[in-house]
Formats: sequence, structure tokens, C-alpha cells
Amino acid sequence: MFMNKKKLKLSIIISIIINSTCSYALNDPSDLVSTKNIEFNFESVDKDSLLRYDSNRQIHGRMFPRNLPTILASKYNNIIITSDKYNTNISHDIGKTFTSLKIKDFNNISALSLSEDGHYLTAHGEYNNNSVFFVYDVFLKEIKLFNHKDDISYYIEDDYYFTTNDGLFSLYSEDNDPYARYTSPSEKKFFIFDNENKKSISLSEWNKTKINNHIEKNKFILFEDLAFINKLIKLKPNITAPSFSGKYLYGTLQRENQESKSVRLAFIYDKSNDDVKIISDSDYGSSKINQFSKNDLAVGWIESRIKRRNESNDRLIREAFIYDPTKNKIRKPIINNTGYDRYYNSEATAISENGEFFVGWVEYGNNIINKTSPLSKYLRNAFIYFVEENKSQLLLNLNNDIKESEAHSISKDGNTVFGISKDIDSTWRMVAWNLGRKTEQEIEKNQRKEAINIKFDTLLANNDIKKVTDNSNLLLEKIALLKENINTQREELLNKLETTKNEMHKANKERVRIENIIDKGEENGDQDIFNRYSDEYHRNKYKEEEYQKNVEDLNTKIANFDKGEQSTELKLTEYEYEKSKTTLNALTQKNATIEVDKKQRLDDEAKAEQERLAKEQADKAKAEQERLAKEQADKAKAEQERLAKEQADKAKAEQERLAKEQADKAKAEQERLAKEQADKAKAEQERLAKEQADIKAKAEQERLAKEQADKAKVEQERLAKEQADKTKAEQERLAKEQADKAKAEQERLAKEQADKAKAEQERLAKEQADKA
Repeated sequence: MFMNKKKLKLSIIISIIINSTCSYALNDPSDLVSTKNIEFNFESVDKDSLLRYDSNRQIHGRMFPRNLPTILASKYNNIIITSDKYNTNISHDIGKTFTSLKIKDFNNISALSLSEDGHYLTAHGEYNNNSVFFVYDVFLKEIKLFNHKDDISYYIEDDYYFTTNDGLFSLYSEDNDPYARYTSPSEKKFFIFDNENKKSISLSEWNKTKINNHIEKNKFILFEDLAFINKLIKLKPNITAPSFSGKYLYGTLQRENQESKSVRLAFIYDKSNDDVKIISDSDYGSSKINQFSKNDLAVGWIESRIKRRNESNDRLIREAFIYDPTKNKIRKPIINNTGYDRYYNSEATAISENGEFFVGWVEYGNNIINKTSPLSKYLRNAFIYFVEENKSQLLLNLNNDIKESEAHSISKDGNTVFGISKDIDSTWRMVAWNLGRKTEQEIEKNQRKEAINIKFDTLLANNDIKKVTDNSNLLLEKIALLKENINTQREELLNKLETTKNEMHKANKERVRIENIIDKGEENGDQDIFNRYSDEYHRNKYKEEEYQKNVEDLNTKIANFDKGEQSTELKLTEYEYEKSKTTLNALTQKNATIEVDKKQRLDDEAKAEQERLAKEQADKAKAEQERLAKEQADKAKAEQERLAKEQADKAKAEQERLAKEQADKAKAEQERLAKEQADKAKAEQERLAKEQADIKAKAEQERLAKEQADKAKVEQERLAKEQADKTKAEQERLAKEQADKAKAEQERLAKEQADKAKAEQERLAKEQADKA
């Protein structure tokens, strides 16, 4: 059954700009941006295949996977980010206008999470041909990769789990084997991206960060021990996310004993009981949990087999469910009860943080609509379901036309539902339904406060102390002016009240006076006195009543003065001024810290420079010492080599002189002996010639001459050899004597040079040490 439309007042998105509003028809969604066609088809298996293969009953009628757009918003919707397969857009004015969000070097961006204050967008995209996770700073327009590795690509379904509401910490994982078709969660490596410190750390180090005191720390602790997965490993479980409380983990696993690996059931792991619950109420089909509320209620969809009217075979139908893990009870509320014997597909896509209501889509209508798939017969519509009241409401589509729509998410303040709807041209648009669970004034106040926070948080992020100071001064002036106007208006009201009271008293006094006149006249028998004074009496009575009404109105205005437009504006301005002061203090402390850090850095740099210069001087001194030592050593070596060469040259020259002298002496001796022998031979010959005049004498002379010549030659050779041996021995003696002298001289000079070099090194070292 459906609620009365008056009970669910769908309001409008209110602009945060002062004195400006955007109006939409009551119950109409507000149009955000366009998106691509949203598929809505179901898998059909022919009759013969159903009869032949029982496994086909697990898939006949199931919905085909779809790429749905994502809409993320800050708590009060000042910042809205839309993301689909093709585009990412951002609005800074509550969805009035959108601009394309282009991030350099990134393609195929998918928005995953937006921090409650709208500061940080966690997303997935392609960067340098790799699939990566990153954080986009909405205020500074800067990005930071989680942990970019050229050899690893990250995937949303397998590697991303959650980001905290403040956008400061995200949990993701890596596979030990990036090429494996499936990796058990218990075998994955888990990491935390610390957005504040811009780095990734191992999950095991969570207690060394601010997570230790974080409201969502139990969500990280849940992932430290995943031993329960090992009991389910044959079903290839995947973890989707933890509940906000950190009590439960949820995900999907394969249905047991099924040929189709794509038939998967939702599971919930209760850490306190170390227990796993499977979400199923049938032997057929799949199930999935889409979201948990903060009070641990889960919503999603579950499949079972039914037989629709006009269909020959049983088929799967998808139904929205809500599940309370403390009761282990699956509840499938009737979302669309038209009184006809029909079955409708439905899905719960999101639940409010407090668990009061959930949203989704449901098929509706009584007429069969021709669609692409033979099993897609009905239009579907966005709905909202109130849990405690057990009542639902179809949300209206764009232009109130009979078109299709789906609700996909809920804002953090619980006042807005986001989804998609076809417009009058059958084009899909992303839309927002405001639920009117708060007054327009309260919504505007919250949105303006959030806008103020975003404004000053952006200035804080940009370290713009001048703008903050200027704003603070202007706000102080505005507060003074508003107070003056308010005091003036209050004083005017009080004065008017006093004047009105006086006039009322006058009218009362005059009415009483006339009343007394009439009473006395009637007592004295004047029957006509009332007619004479009636007009005057009623005129004063009317005046008195009017003044009384005015007094009551003025008292009401005075009593409600603090709730008036001017007072509300003053409170918001005072809030903005306090925020500016807080921001200014934060910037002052930040800059003071920066100055301290700068001074420390300069001191460290100065110290490092001193150490560098000292080291440079020491290195120069050492190098100079080594150069001088080498120079002295080279000089000593050169001197040694020169002296050695000089001694060697002298020795060689002396040897050559002695050799020449000996040779000359030997030659002279040889020539003297030869001449002496020749003279002797000649004399002998002449004697013999004289004695023997005949031929015999001549022959004898020749024989004797030859004999003497041979003897002389032998004697000459003997004497020459003797002289040569003597000369050689003398040369060797002189050479040895010269070599010994040269060696002794070299050693003396080397020692002398070494002593000089050592003394010079010690002098330079002492001189450098004194300088240092």
C-alpha cells in the first residue's frame, strides 16, 4: 500500500545564494545532468534448454549486468558529483549548474566516494595505461595516487573496499599474483591510503596513524583476520565492504553445487560470533547486498523462481529485501501492490544512515510493454519505503509523465534521494528528489552553513590568510549593521507596542466612560440614551478590540523576533564570522608552524652548509696535503731518477773512458811490440841475409821471418787478451764502485726528500687544523 502524497512531501532544491530560490513543481524531481541509456533487460533461456539443463533454471529471468551512473554529494548537497561511463561532472551550487570535471592525464574516471564536507573525491581511473585509485582535492584541484605501480592495475570490484566519511583513509588491496584469475581475500595484501600524509601504508600499521582514534577504526580491524574465508574458499568469496559499525563484513560467493559460476549469493560475516550467514530463501538464483545503514540494517535484492501470468515457464524474479543480522531474518516488503495477480521485479539500492527508509526501483503497471528482451515487460519506477510504517511511495518522474525512473542513493542528511529518470523526450537524466523531511528554512540554513564551511575550508586549504582576514573584517561590519537594524526594528516594535497599548487604554477608558453614561442614563429613565451614544460606544469598542488584536500581534512578533529573517541572517553571519575566526586561528597556527618549520629548515640548512664547508675545507686540505705529498714524492722520485741517471751516465762515461784508455794502451803496446818484433825480425833477417847469401840463406830467412811473425802474432794476441781482461776487470770494478756510490746517494736523497715531505705535510695539516 502507498502513503498519502501529503505525508511524503517532495520539496525542491533550495539555492544557498541569499534571496534567490529555484522552484520545481510539487513532487517533481529536480533535473541534474543527462546520462546515457540505462539498460533493463533479462536473460531468457528457451524451453528446450530449460528442460535439458537444470542449471539454466539458475539464470532464466535474471537481469543482465548494467553500468549505472553514480551521484555523490556533500552532507547538505552544496557539492554534487555525477559520474557515468563517459563523463564526470561537478556542481558547487546544490545542483543548479554542472561543469565537466576533467583531470589531466586521467581517463574513464569512476567516482567512488565523496567526503561529508565535499573536500575529497575518491575515484578510480586510467593513468599512464594503468587502472589506479586516486584522491581528487575538490578545493585545491589536486590529485594524489594511492600507490602507483607500473606493473599493477587495480579494479573496483576486487581491490576497493571503502573510504571513511571524512575522506582521510581508504582501504584497498593488491593480489600476490596479479595474473591469477582469482585471489582469495585472505591471501591479498591490504593497504591503507593515508590522505592526510599522502602515502600508502600496510594495513598492519593502522594503529600508528590517526585511525587509532577514528570513529571508523573497527572497519579496518575487521580486515586484519580473514581466516573465516578459508572455510569458504571453494566458493570463491569476494568481499564488498564492511558495515559502518565494523561488526559485519559482506560480499558474495558462489552458490554451492552449481555449474554456472556467475550464480552468486550475498553473505554476511559476524565477527563477534565468527559466523557467516548466507542471504537466500530459494534453491535458485542469486542475491546481493547493496548497502548497510549505520544501525546495521542491510538492503539489496534476492532472486527466487515464480511463474508469471502469460509465461509458459517458471523464471527468476528479483525482489528488494531488508535484512537485520541480529534477527537473521530476510524481509521482502511488498513495494508495488496493485491488486492484480502479477509479479514485479524490484531492487533496494540504498538505505538511509538511520535505517528509517530505503529506496530503489520497482516494476509497475498492468499493461505489458513491448521491450527488447522478451522478459522485460513492465516499466519500472523509483520508490521510497518507510521501514517502521511498512509503507511505500512511488517517486514521480520528470514532468509527471508516465516514464521510467530508478532511485540509486540517499544524501547523508537523509533529505534527498538521487537517481535517474526519463524526460519527456525519453532521454535519461540524473535527478534528485528532495523529501521535505525538514522545513525549507532548516534546509536552507544547513546548506548555507555547509557553503560557509566549504568556503573557509577552501581558503584554509589554499592558505589564503588575506582573504580570510578581509572576510572576517567585512563580517564584523555586517554583524554590527544587522544588530543595529535588528535593535532598531525591535525598538520600533516595542515603541509601537507601547503606543498601541496607550491607544487601547484610551479607547477602553472612553468606552467605559460612555458605558457609564449609558448606564446612569438608563437608571434615570432615559430610554433614548443608548441610541444617542451607541455609535460612539461601538466605535470605541471596535478601536479597543483592534488595538487589543494589534497588541497581541505585536507581542507575538516580539516573542518570535529571534526567529525572523533578520535574526536568522544575523545568526548565520555570526556563524560565518566564528568560522572565519576559527579559520584565521588555524591559518595563524599553520603559518606559525610553517615559520617554525622554515626556521628549523633554515637552521638545518645552515648547519648542513657549515658541515659541508667544513668537509669541503677538510677535503681540500686533505687533497692539498695529498697533492703536496705527491708533488714532493714526484720531485723526490724525479730527483732520484735524475741522480741515478746522472750517476749511471757518469759511470758509463767513466767506463767508456777507461775502456778507451785501456784500448789505447793495449793498441800502443801492441804497436810497440809489433814494431819491436818487426825491428828484431828485420835485424834478424838482415843478419841472416847477410850471413846467407844464397837461396838457402834466403829460405832460412823466410822461414825464420815467418816463424818470428807467427810468434809475434801469438804474442800480440796473448798480450791483447791479457790487456782486454785487465781492462774488463778494471771496468767492472769501476762500474760497481760507481753503482754503489749512486745507490748510496739515491738512498740519501730519497730519505732527505721523504723527511722534507713529511715535515711539510705535518706543517700543512697543523695549519689547516688551526684554521678550522
